[in-house]
Amino acid sequence: MKLVFLILAFFVCLSSKSFSQFNVEKTGDIVQLALPAGAFAITCIDGDSYENFLYSMIATQVITHTVKRTINRQRPNGGDYSFPSGHTSCAFQAASFLYYKYGWEVGVPSLALAGFVGWSRYYANKHYISDILAGAAIGVFMSYICLEKDVRIFTSSKKIEDQDAYALNFQLSF
Repeated sequence: MKLVFLILAFFVCLSSKSFSQFNVEKTGDIVQLALPAGAFAITCIDGDSYENFLYSMIATQVITHTVKRTINRQRPNGGDYSFPSGHTSCAFQAASFLYYKYGWEVGVPSLALAGFVGWSRYYANKHYISDILAGAAIGVFMSYICLEKDVRIFTSSKKIEDQDAYALNFQLSF
Protein backbone atom coordinates (compact mmCIF):
# COMPACT_ATOMS: atom_id res chain seq x y z
CA MET A 1 0.00 0.00 0.00
CA LYS A 2 2.82 2.40 0.87
CA LEU A 3 4.54 1.75 -2.40
CA VAL A 4 1.27 2.46 -4.23
CA PHE A 5 1.23 6.05 -2.96
CA LEU A 6 4.86 6.53 -3.93
CA ILE A 7 4.22 5.15 -7.41
CA LEU A 8 1.13 7.35 -7.71
CA ALA A 9 3.23 10.44 -6.85
CA PHE A 10 5.79 9.41 -9.46
CA PHE A 11 3.15 8.94 -12.17
CA VAL A 12 1.69 12.35 -11.40
CA CYS A 13 5.14 13.70 -12.19
CA LEU A 14 5.44 11.63 -15.36
CA SER A 15 2.06 12.72 -16.65
CA SER A 16 2.72 16.41 -16.08
CA LYS A 17 3.26 18.64 -19.08
CA SER A 18 6.66 19.64 -17.72
CA PHE A 19 7.94 16.06 -17.82
CA SER A 20 6.59 15.38 -21.29
CA GLN A 21 8.70 18.32 -22.49
CA PHE A 22 11.51 16.96 -20.32
CA ASN A 23 11.98 20.21 -18.51
CA VAL A 24 14.24 18.93 -15.75
CA GLU A 25 13.90 21.95 -13.49
CA LYS A 26 10.09 21.95 -13.51
CA THR A 27 9.94 18.20 -13.01
CA GLY A 28 12.31 18.51 -10.05
CA ASP A 29 10.00 21.18 -8.62
CA ILE A 30 7.03 18.83 -8.93
CA VAL A 31 8.85 15.83 -7.41
CA GLN A 32 10.07 18.05 -4.56
CA LEU A 33 6.41 18.64 -3.63
CA ALA A 34 4.98 15.23 -4.56
CA LEU A 35 7.49 13.30 -2.46
CA PRO A 36 6.58 14.92 0.89
CA ALA A 37 2.88 14.84 -0.02
CA GLY A 38 3.09 11.11 -0.69
CA ALA A 39 5.13 10.52 2.46
CA PHE A 40 2.63 12.46 4.55
CA ALA A 41 -0.27 10.46 3.06
CA ILE A 42 1.50 7.21 3.89
CA THR A 43 2.16 8.27 7.49
CA CYS A 44 -1.44 9.46 7.92
CA ILE A 45 -2.73 6.08 6.74
CA ASP A 46 -0.45 4.34 9.25
CA GLY A 47 -1.52 6.84 11.89
CA ASP A 48 1.44 6.33 14.20
CA SER A 49 4.13 8.64 12.87
CA TYR A 50 2.54 11.58 11.06
CA GLU A 51 3.44 13.93 13.93
CA ASN A 52 7.09 12.88 13.68
CA PHE A 53 6.93 13.47 9.93
CA LEU A 54 5.56 16.98 10.46
CA TYR A 55 8.16 17.74 13.15
CA SER A 56 10.88 16.55 10.81
CA MET A 57 9.54 18.64 7.92
CA ILE A 58 9.19 21.79 10.03
CA ALA A 59 12.64 21.39 11.58
CA THR A 60 14.21 20.76 8.17
CA GLN A 61 12.66 23.91 6.70
CA VAL A 62 13.53 26.09 9.70
CA ILE A 63 17.17 24.95 9.68
CA THR A 64 17.49 25.18 5.90
CA HIS A 65 16.06 28.69 5.62
CA THR A 66 17.91 29.98 8.68
CA VAL A 67 21.21 28.81 7.19
CA LYS A 68 20.24 30.22 3.76
CA ARG A 69 19.63 33.68 5.17
CA THR A 70 22.65 33.59 7.46
CA ILE A 71 25.17 32.56 4.79
CA ASN A 72 23.48 34.11 1.71
CA ARG A 73 25.75 32.39 -0.79
CA GLN A 74 25.33 33.56 -4.37
CA ARG A 75 23.80 31.00 -6.74
CA PRO A 76 25.64 29.87 -9.88
CA ASN A 77 23.08 31.84 -11.91
CA GLY A 78 23.66 34.99 -9.84
CA GLY A 79 20.68 34.76 -7.49
CA ASP A 80 20.71 34.82 -3.70
CA TYR A 81 20.41 32.14 -1.00
CA SER A 82 22.10 29.20 -2.66
CA PHE A 83 23.38 27.31 0.41
CA PRO A 84 21.84 24.86 1.30
CA SER A 85 19.36 23.68 -1.31
CA GLY A 86 15.81 23.91 0.06
CA HIS A 87 14.35 21.71 -2.67
CA THR A 88 16.90 19.02 -1.85
CA SER A 89 16.47 19.23 1.92
CA CYS A 90 12.70 18.89 1.54
CA ALA A 91 12.93 15.93 -0.84
CA PHE A 92 15.55 14.09 1.22
CA GLN A 93 13.63 14.72 4.44
CA ALA A 94 10.59 12.93 3.00
CA ALA A 95 12.59 10.17 1.30
CA SER A 96 14.79 9.38 4.29
CA PHE A 97 11.77 9.44 6.61
CA LEU A 98 10.17 6.79 4.42
CA TYR A 99 13.42 4.81 4.40
CA TYR A 100 13.87 4.91 8.19
CA LYS A 101 10.21 4.16 8.88
CA TYR A 102 9.33 1.59 6.21
CA GLY A 103 12.60 0.09 4.99
CA TRP A 104 14.36 -0.21 1.68
CA GLU A 105 11.33 -1.27 -0.39
CA VAL A 106 9.83 2.21 -0.10
CA GLY A 107 13.00 4.06 0.90
CA VAL A 108 15.24 3.28 -2.05
CA PRO A 109 12.80 4.50 -4.75
CA SER A 110 12.09 7.56 -2.59
CA LEU A 111 15.78 8.32 -2.23
CA ALA A 112 16.22 7.93 -5.99
CA LEU A 113 13.48 10.53 -6.55
CA ALA A 114 15.13 12.82 -3.99
CA GLY A 115 18.43 12.36 -5.82
CA PHE A 116 16.70 13.45 -9.02
CA VAL A 117 15.50 16.62 -7.27
CA GLY A 118 19.07 17.42 -6.23
CA TRP A 119 20.39 16.73 -9.73
CA SER A 120 17.65 18.91 -11.25
CA ARG A 121 18.80 21.86 -9.12
CA TYR A 122 22.38 21.41 -10.32
CA TYR A 123 21.25 20.89 -13.92
CA ALA A 124 19.17 24.09 -13.81
CA ASN A 125 22.22 26.04 -12.59
CA LYS A 126 20.45 26.92 -9.32
CA HIS A 127 22.90 25.26 -6.91
CA TYR A 128 26.43 24.06 -6.46
CA ILE A 129 27.06 20.43 -5.54
CA SER A 130 27.93 21.50 -1.97
CA ASP A 131 24.50 23.19 -1.67
CA ILE A 132 22.80 19.96 -2.72
CA LEU A 133 24.87 17.76 -0.39
CA ALA A 134 24.21 20.09 2.56
CA GLY A 135 20.47 20.13 1.83
CA ALA A 136 20.41 16.34 1.62
CA ALA A 137 22.33 16.03 4.89
CA ILE A 138 19.93 18.35 6.73
CA GLY A 139 16.88 16.41 5.48
CA VAL A 140 18.33 13.00 6.30
CA PHE A 141 19.57 14.09 9.74
CA MET A 142 16.26 15.67 10.76
CA SER A 143 14.29 12.59 9.70
CA TYR A 144 16.59 10.40 11.75
CA ILE A 145 16.42 12.65 14.81
CA CYS A 146 12.64 13.01 14.69
CA LEU A 147 12.08 9.26 14.39
CA GLU A 148 14.74 8.08 16.83
CA LYS A 149 14.50 10.75 19.54
CA ASP A 150 11.62 12.33 21.40
CA VAL A 151 11.03 15.59 19.52
CA ARG A 152 8.24 18.07 20.14
CA ILE A 153 7.47 21.39 18.51
CA PHE A 154 5.22 23.91 20.20
CA THR A 155 4.40 27.57 20.04
CA SER A 156 4.21 30.18 22.76
CA SER A 157 3.20 33.80 22.97
CA LYS A 158 3.48 36.65 25.44
CA LYS A 159 3.35 40.42 25.66
CA ILE A 160 6.63 42.34 25.45
CA GLU A 161 6.31 46.09 25.85
CA ASP A 162 2.68 46.06 24.67
CA GLN A 163 3.60 43.98 21.60
CA ASP A 164 2.56 40.40 20.98
CA ALA A 165 5.57 38.10 20.69
CA TYR A 166 5.40 34.57 19.32
CA ALA A 167 7.95 31.78 19.45
CA LEU A 168 8.37 28.40 17.79
CA ASN A 169 10.09 26.01 20.21
CA PHE A 170 11.82 22.70 19.57
CA GLN A 171 12.26 20.22 22.37
CA LEU A 172 14.62 17.29 21.83
CA SER A 173 15.00 14.63 24.51
CA PHE A 174 17.86 12.13 24.50
